Amino acid sequence: MNLGVIDTIQIFVIRLMITLAAMTVASSEMAFAEEEAPDYFATHSQLNDQNVRNLLSQERCYANEQAFLGCILAVNTLLNNADVPMIFTNYRTQKLPEIGEVVKAVENIQLQKINTLFKPDSNKTPVQLAKENDLATKQSHQAWRALFAETQNDPVSFAALLNEALAQKISKYRGQVLAMAINSYLNSAVDPHTNLWSIKETEEMMNTKEETFTGIGSQLSFNRELKIELYPMEESPSLAAGVRKKDILTHINGRAVQPKDREEFNNIIDLLLGEENTSVSITVLRAGKRIELTITRRPISIKILDGKIITNSRTKQKIGHIRLHSFMQKDLCKDFVTLAKDLHSQGAESLILDVRGNAGGDLREVLCMVSSFVEVNQNLLLFQDPQTNLLINSVKNNSMAIATRQMLYAPQAEELYNLFNKKPLVVLQDARSGSASELLPGALQSYGRVVTVGVRSYGKGTMQQGPTDPRTVGLDEIEGTQLLSTAARFHFADGSTNQITGILPDFEVYANPNPTEEDLYARREADLYTNAVHAGIKKPKGISTETKARITNCMNINTNIAGEYTKDEQSALGADYQLLTAKAVASCL
Repeated sequence: MNLGVIDTIQIFVIRLMITLAAMTVASSEMAFAEEEAPDYFATHSQLNDQNVRNLLSQERCYANEQAFLGCILAVNTLLNNADVPMIFTNYRTQKLPEIGEVVKAVENIQLQKINTLFKPDSNKTPVQLAKENDLATKQSHQAWRALFAETQNDPVSFAALLNEALAQKISKYRGQVLAMAINSYLNSAVDPHTNLWSIKETEEMMNTKEETFTGIGSQLSFNRELKIELYPMEESPSLAAGVRKKDILTHINGRAVQPKDREEFNNIIDLLLGEENTSVSITVLRAGKRIELTITRRPISIKILDGKIITNSRTKQKIGHIRLHSFMQKDLCKDFVTLAKDLHSQGAESLILDVRGNAGGDLREVLCMVSSFVEVNQNLLLFQDPQTNLLINSVKNNSMAIATRQMLYAPQAEELYNLFNKKPLVVLQDARSGSASELLPGALQSYGRVVTVGVRSYGKGTMQQGPTDPRTVGLDEIEGTQLLSTAARFHFADGSTNQITGILPDFEVYANPNPTEEDLYARREADLYTNAVHAGIKKPKGISTETKARITNCMNINTNIAGEYTKDEQSALGADYQLLTAKAVASCL
């Protein structure tokens, strides 16, 4: 499969039973209970141990500091998934007695990191724990870099380390773990977004319009006291059974639940998942009151694209709210056009494009959407070499480096342009809106076609292209896989780029009217990657001060955000403060 031009933050994910990423940080960053995913690398590729050995050669691992760190992280990935002690535990006493203290210090830091994540101090908030984890990661990387300098004359034998790591029993997802190890190396030695993909998994991902699992239909999150909160989904079994937003889960089928580690949390998910039409009993705390509920499991679908009409309670204006969970879907633009036209037929006078939590996807799909709101003969995107800042003459298949409306304009979008080209657009974003999700508002900002609401976006403005020759990064050609590598930094039509800086919202609005520590905390591109592509010179520009003042004045007169928030908070699903604000802004454009 030819991936073409792709731009996404999370290239490779092991989908085991749950997604744990950032769960200990904020209630807005949740985990869905998911069915087990197959090991695509094991079943649909020729990836094997020798490919890892060939990549992590002694020469390549000592090429520079970042390559050394990448090799260390790759070996750690193997051993962490084998549930064995940290690396060098036995090796250091045999080979490196003179730097034993350095290695021991690294191991202590990493063990501290694991304890922070899975054996948290109940006296600390999730944000404090997350910051400790970030610091431990930074310190361990610094220590490994120091080890690179210390061992120049007596190098670490990566062959010996790999022998130790690959001899371990590495879970039943061995293929996925091998790919994770390869990507750990690539993300350090090459750049944060160069990754190895499973062709089969990518094909299925691009052809999937919704994710389905069988369970109770609630999202799970840790609160400030590290208790599990439930967030029922719309039209879900949880909601029907009486679960309300922020109910604290205490028991499942009479068994007390308080996860102390990853295994215990997985067990909780196992108990909530199950066969269709079977029941599970849960106990929740709500305002200190113990409540017993019985929920009948059924299939739950999470659509990549969905939408509905929302109404301004004062002016009665109808606004189309379109939620885009990802851009990783084939023909997503066509579905987007169909949905937007349907909302227009229902009376939508404006649109809110909601990309909160959307990590990105296929540039062609999002540019097609942008083209639906921009006049003919307009440039949408510029591609530049991230190192030289020179315009790239060829992105793929000798196409022009400037992406124009004509190149990416979907014929079926013509009607949508005619319907909405003069109507207001609002983009609702958060700190996890990255890559293609930032391209959407950024490209529209160049033509004054959008107002942004939320918080500063993630800050990834680079484009990945594939398949590329794996040999350019020292990787074997492996049947069933393809390499996606960073090809360019993208700039909007006005020359600005969101790389590192992100898209600053015109109206900064957090998840709650009075932001908590969790609301304010976020980890973006620059926080996660010391080797990220550097920022551009020109930052994206939002609306003028005068326009913002006019909209604010209108909102004060014609909307009632505070009142709607108070009312909605009493409902089972709770209030969405950011969406209420976006609705108010759309009503005043």
